[in-house]
Amino acid sequence: NGSDAGAVSVYDLDGTNETKITASDGAAEDRFGQSVAIGHGKIVVGAFNASNTNGAFDGEGAVYVYNLDGTGEVKITSSDAATSQQFGARVAIGNNKIAVARNLLFGQTDLMSAYVYDLDGTNELKLSASDATAGDRYATAVAIGNNKIVVGAKDRDANAGNSGSIYVYNLDGTDELIISASDGGINDEFGADMKVENGKIIVGARAADSGGVSNTGAVYVYNLDGTGEVKITASDAASDFIASQIAAGNGKIVVAGSGVDIGSNTNQGAVYVYDLAGTNWKTLGGGGGTGITNYIKCVCASATTLATSGTVSTLSWMNTTPSFSNGFSAPTATTITVPNDGLYLIGLNLCVNQTDTSNNQRYNHGFEIYINGSATGAEIRNNYIRGTANNSNHFDSSANATKTLKLSANDAITIRNRRLAGGTQNTLQLTTNSSIFVVQIA
Repeated sequence: NGSDAGAVSVYDLDGTNETKITASDGAAEDRFGQSVAIGHGKIVVGAFNASNTNGAFDGEGAVYVYNLDGTGEVKITSSDAATSQQFGARVAIGNNKIAVARNLLFGQTDLMSAYVYDLDGTNELKLSASDATAGDRYATAVAIGNNKIVVGAKDRDANAGNSGSIYVYNLDGTDELIISASDGGINDEFGADMKVENGKIIVGARAADSGGVSNTGAVYVYNLDGTGEVKITASDAASDFIASQIAAGNGKIVVAGSGVDIGSNTNQGAVYVYDLAGTNWKTLGGGGGTGITNYIKCVCASATTLATSGTVSTLSWMNTTPSFSNGFSAPTATTITVPNDGLYLIGLNLCVNQTDTSNNQRYNHGFEIYINGSATGAEIRNNYIRGTANNSNHFDSSANATKTLKLSANDAITIRNRRLAGGTQNTLQLTTNSSIFVVQIA
């Protein structure tokens, strides 16, 4: 359907029986697959850049619903669709309802909203904060379950500037309840991700502090009425920004930590698993871990200039001598080749630096994992790198993502880059802090 139109793949739990789904009306830059959810016999897919009115990319966004075999497509758009709304940036499913978040583009001042629909896309319910304030980032994350809808506002000024809050509603949008961390601090981003499971609300705060250490990240667990707060932090807490993504099910909480250091391996990454009560902590993944034989990590050896606007480029930065490796052949400058058939966890931690002493500029860089030249849908962005005149070395930002893929021997992993927005590029580079790790987990 065109460059960056997007697709999703569905598998049985053992990784077999792949079904690839694309939008029947997909178009270039739609980003179909930016968010996904599954439940109630349905697959929900967000296409947050889709256009619905003028036939050109404008970031209105859409959500598509399918049966488990990819049939029965239903397209959902908001009743108040507008340019740059990015409807479908996050999706959730539960209680026979679909919840949709949006993520306005840089410079938009709209007070954001969340949307709730029946599984067939009807009966739209629009939710807005009773104390809505521009800049709170209300509705950049949503969750639904146990007859509750949860909406994140990760930049709401609760205890401190941008400490964050969540809003909890009944399925009909009534009885709004605002929950904030009792120890919330500045820029904690409480509400960056949430889940509802077994009568509990689980909230990620990716930049929360713990034990005197800044930006460790934390998870908070509440009863549905906001009581019974439990704060969960990693026993080996460091400035790792864990909890940007969380999952919950079967009485467990799974917390992403793709920037976690393991021994001397910087940003090797880990996943933390807890009981809902925050007990029985485990760490999974990483080179040298129990039962793991095939792994590799590469870092950016020297700053790499990124693509100019409108182009896609394969990044040339992987080491021919990896920082650590076992079972993998030496990579080329652009490619890691997997050694055998299996299930692989791929993690990216990419840092961008811009030096611009003359212009105020905006950039929106996307990075994506490609297998044998085909996009996997594992995209991350360094959003809206913004310059200030005569201020050199003024931006250094990182973004991370993980992707689990079933791969075959000799499959080639590459990373591609596209600058999606902005004016004239000056010095914009992938820095030497950037890394990729690949671990065979099954």
